[in-house]
Amino acid sequence: MNKEKVNDKSQNRYIAGIDGLRAIAVLMVFAYHLKLPIAKGGIIGVTIFFVISGFLITHILLTELENTDTVNLKNFWIRRIRRLFPAILTMVTCLIFASALFDRALFTKACSDLPSALLGYNNWWQIYNHVSYFENAGAPSPLTHFWSLAIEAQFYLVYPVLFKCISKHKNRKKVLTGITIAGAIVSLLLLGFLFNPSKDPSRCYYGTDTRAFSLRFGAVLALLVEKSQISEEKSKGMRDFAGILSVLVLIYMMSAVDGYSSFLYRGGQGMVSLLAVLVIYSLLNPCSILNKVLGFPILRWIGERSYGIFR
Repeated sequence: MNKEKVNDKSQNRYIAGIDGLRAIAVLMVFAYHLKLPIAKGGIIGVTIFFVISGFLITHILLTELENTDTVNLKNFWIRRIRRLFPAILTMVTCLIFASALFDRALFTKACSDLPSALLGYNNWWQIYNHVSYFENAGAPSPLTHFWSLAIEAQFYLVYPVLFKCISKHKNRKKVLTGITIAGAIVSLLLLGFLFNPSKDPSRCYYGTDTRAFSLRFGAVLALLVEKSQISEEKSKGMRDFAGILSVLVLIYMMSAVDGYSSFLYRGGQGMVSLLAVLVIYSLLNPCSILNKVLGFPILRWIGERSYGIFR
């Protein structure tokens, strides 16, 4: 997952709560894969990751656009590659080597998935090969979880181009916001339309088209929040309350909502994305109560390493 950090530019302070939110998400995903009863809906953590990534990347793009009046696509993509690929290559090398030594079946699966994992289309590879996220026959490929990184990689590839294309538009921020909201709505509707409760929901779960709304929810927050509002004392109490309540609801959903639930695919994932947006908005005030709670050192430590833990 994306490892960018957020700073409150007005006070030049690191927003620690973002990593705390990441920690909660990754722990619940991890617990889901361990089949712990407290994490029936732990896969919701991936949705939270997407919202965070959408917010952070849009924040970076918007800052560059405002400072330089354009977006240098080449530099942006090179920065993403430099940030992600060293860890990816190290991880893939270790997995391939270990599976070759100890499990030839896993080695074969890993080799089959390797090009899609490295080139950022693993989610569509899983869809094309009818690989179920929920009912893997035998041991799953050790590279299966690259599906989520693939969705983020595709977002990194396409969304900056949109910024570049309308960088000279007079009302570029409004246009960006409108297009992003429209894209989020279409994606969310498509998720509900393609979901069939009588079939395995993996197509909906893996698809860029059916999951991009979460990234766009985060992007909309970055586009709407002005720099001067990040540490604004006005409405601080309401923001704290909304953020704390949203965290509690997210934790409840991750512990109680089954991955097969029709609710998740017909509005529930959109609700999760909106709740994550409210949490992040609350965290943008470094002095908020929620920031102090989620900024607890252990949570920060896990959140800072969430990319490696999740993979």
